[in-house]
Amino acid sequence: MKDQISAVPQVQTTKPHWRWPLVMAFIRLPLVLAGSAIAILAYTQAGQPVGPAAGLAWSTLTLTVINLLCLGLLAWRARVEGFNLWEPVGFSAQRLLRDLGWGLLWSFLLGALLLAGIFAVMLAIYGGSAFESFEEMFVGEADFSIELPAWLALVSAVAFPLLNPLVEELQYRGYAQPRLIAASGSTWAGILITSAGFGLQHMSFAVTLQAVLAYAVGFFLWGLGAGFIAHRHGRLVPLIFAHFISNLSFGGIPLIFVLGGA
Repeated sequence: MKDQISAVPQVQTTKPHWRWPLVMAFIRLPLVLAGSAIAILAYTQAGQPVGPAAGLAWSTLTLTVINLLCLGLLAWRARVEGFNLWEPVGFSAQRLLRDLGWGLLWSFLLGALLLAGIFAVMLAIYGGSAFESFEEMFVGEADFSIELPAWLALVSAVAFPLLNPLVEELQYRGYAQPRLIAASGSTWAGILITSAGFGLQHMSFAVTLQAVLAYAVGFFLWGLGAGFIAHRHGRLVPLIFAHFISNLSFGGIPLIFVLGGA
């Protein structure tokens, strides 16, 4: 049942550096916040002060742009540092079915970790009335009466789930994590730091303060599990499949807004 059980190829440097691994582990949070702020400001200026709902509604397009930017940064670092950007992916046609099976399994496991983190925060805040407070926690006073162009829904539903899993896994688990492990000399430290960046990025999609904490914890646990899976497999393909499965529903958010508006 073992599948290339080894670490993701380690960084071959005599003097590991922290700067760029840390940048790539945490750069997505300010980029996502900037994209959300632009969407919120644009709707406010247009006379539709819908608040954080605008950032969520446009988040898949924001992330698509961010993914292209981060992919460009990764390609630049590959030239500067002299490594093959695609090597950590480890795609093999002979192992495709096996990787799909692993991806399906890991998607369930990672989804369970995500939900466990979110529910733990819900219970900590609301106690026994956690499930009755679901709308208060994740919707709050947010105004979702927002209109979106149909092209956004179509582009996001296709481009986001195809591009996001590949770029995020290359960025977090393919680039940042092994370099942070090498720089710190600790597998735990490298995975924990990368998972923190992953969790912080996703809290930006919350529309209430309570949900900010829930998303940060839930996605931190998702990142933690993904970090160990990548480290154990030694390749990113199974994890990319798992990430793709997880992103399918999120890519449909703009479509929900469009259909709701219609």
